[in-house]
Amino acid sequence: MTIVKPIIPENFYRPSAWQTLLYVVYGLSLSLIPCYMIGLLFETSIPMVLKIVLSLPCMVVAGYGGFMLAVAGHEGFHFTLHPNRHVSGALGVMISSLVPGAFAVGFFASHWEHHRYTNQPSDPDCKTFSRFRTFFQRLFFARLAANRNYLRYTLAMAAGRDLGFKYKPPFSRSEMQMFALFNVGCQIVVVTCFAVLAWAHTYVFLQYVAVPMVGIIFIGGLSPYQMHAGTGLGLGYDSRTNSSAFWTLLQAGSNYHNEHHLYPRVPCWRLPQVHRILLREDFYKGGDMCLEPRFWAAFMQASSTYQLAATVDVDSETDDFNET
Repeated sequence: MTIVKPIIPENFYRPSAWQTLLYVVYGLSLSLIPCYMIGLLFETSIPMVLKIVLSLPCMVVAGYGGFMLAVAGHEGFHFTLHPNRHVSGALGVMISSLVPGAFAVGFFASHWEHHRYTNQPSDPDCKTFSRFRTFFQRLFFARLAANRNYLRYTLAMAAGRDLGFKYKPPFSRSEMQMFALFNVGCQIVVVTCFAVLAWAHTYVFLQYVAVPMVGIIFIGGLSPYQMHAGTGLGLGYDSRTNSSAFWTLLQAGSNYHNEHHLYPRVPCWRLPQVHRILLREDFYKGGDMCLEPRFWAAFMQASSTYQLAATVDVDSETDDFNET
């Protein structure tokens, strides 16, 4: 079904240095402050079982903060962090590399294909995430499987190889190779620093690195299903927006995923404003677009029997992503 997208203000597309900085500071704060609170909790005299139970919400929030930093790689390669697309991509790589195992360049190559063929046979996300059928498979293994793919793609591009995706990113192969090498270098530096920290200050490493990483694996595993499981085909129908204010606080706007697919060059932190425009224009009224205002329903989606898989045998010839 063809839709008509409301026109949004041109300045929504314009990157902002101070807003990018605020996004990074917010992600770091959301990650580190709960870790500090866990440390305070374990210094109390309450029973150990109670300490562990009370620390779990902090771990989840810290995971969302770390996931925000990883999502900066996504933002960078949608060119929302800086007016120069090369600088935007490099910033995305550097910020996301604060999360060990976040290979933004490999993700980028795959993600470009995902936008062009969302929920279709050539969508790489369908191939990766449809393998996991239960809530706990998705929780524990989905993000690890995706990150393994992104690592493999990054290393292949660093070696100058073509990945074979049909939809090519807006960079030459040599530029992609340089990005990939830069990504590998950033990860080596970060992992080395964290290894030294683990050796010299094990408790600090566990508190401020290991705790968010566990949360990131869980959150990143469920996220694709919350955004796409049970959705349809075509712009406006192939993605889900979870519009609860709690999700916006935890994800800084990237929870407005339908808006992201409709306007992929808009920074995630402006997507709530885009959503309000769509509501004002009755874009969601009377349609089959996936809009979920309930907070807990996002976890129901992640455990839904709907599988993230293509429902058609051939790819659409319509390039909705190019038309954005």
